[in-house]
Amino acid sequence: MGQKFAQIDVPSSGLASTINTFDISRYPAGMYVVRAVFDDRVVIKKVIKN
Repeated sequence: MGQKFAQIDVPSSGLASTINTFDISRYPAGMYVVRAVFDDRVVIKKVIKN
């Protein structure tokens, strides 16, 4: 497994459906694993940057 590349803390807005976007243009091409931690769940997604 790789290493932690970056951590971005986003304050809770209290809204059920908040969308956050992140600019990954400064990172090199490759596969990244994004882990989002919420109060009631953790979501893990793979992102491929070409």
